[in-house]
Amino acid sequence: MKVLLIRLSSIGDILLSAPLTEALADAGCEVHYVVKSSFAMVLSGFIGIAKIHEAGEDLHVLRQELKAVQPDWICDLQNNLKSRQITWGFSCPVKRLQKQNFRKHVLVKTSLKNIYINHIIERYLDTLPDGINRGNKLLKWVIPIQAIKESESFQDRMMDAKWIAITMGSRQKTKLMPESLLAAVIEGMPGFRFLLLGGKEDASAADRLVNQFGVQVLNVCGKLSWPASVALMNRVSCVLCNDTGLMHAAAALGKPLVAVWGSTTPALGMAPVYPFISDPGTAIHLFLN
Repeated sequence: MKVLLIRLSSIGDILLSAPLTEALADAGCEVHYVVKSSFAMVLSGFIGIAKIHEAGEDLHVLRQELKAVQPDWICDLQNNLKSRQITWGFSCPVKRLQKQNFRKHVLVKTSLKNIYINHIIERYLDTLPDGINRGNKLLKWVIPIQAIKESESFQDRMMDAKWIAITMGSRQKTKLMPESLLAAVIEGMPGFRFLLLGGKEDASAADRLVNQFGVQVLNVCGKLSWPASVALMNRVSCVLCNDTGLMHAAAALGKPLVAVWGSTTPALGMAPVYPFISDPGTAIHLFLN
């Protein structure tokens, strides 16, 4: 059976679809995955993908490419206008993600505590064809060899101390951790060194922490690809993170983490998931006012 998965963005949402490709591969399915070009690197650590199809501006070219695949089943994990345009005209069954947007809205806007939203991995698994074993809800991400090689020069600087990783950035400003909080953490833990992870847009904030704390801090923001940042994060003892793709990557690596939540909450169905039942990991959740 050929199964087509569609998740166009973003890093965390794509990463949390990893259990599907593994479950489908275990069932002997040929797995094809559609993703935006800017996020394709996340799939480099997935298990069981036969081919990655990158979605650009020209959907006609993509649709012709996918029709040549002739999928037997489509899992639409995005369920928006663009993903529906991609799937239009296919004769095979299409199962779409249940977003539960109304429940999310009620949970965010009210103080009701009895609103339950299934974890997104559970909702992803509900899109699979009948007969596929859906028991594995654990998150695994295999670090690519190329990512390890890319991060080697920084790994050599992380051999002689206990390290904690801090994720600096987010596309949503309401998810960012205050610099004052990060400075207080670094100042309060003189026996540790800190690895600052993020994109080019986070480099200025990271540089200010470097200026304040010197060699206690290593800033790699904007200097590594996302997979290489994950490879480097694998060298630390624990991770202080906000709600970003790196939070889910840290959990996939089995790292103890402190997750700081701003405008979002794990109750929205996006809590970090660890890779082993026997070692469920440690996640402490803190909430900013």
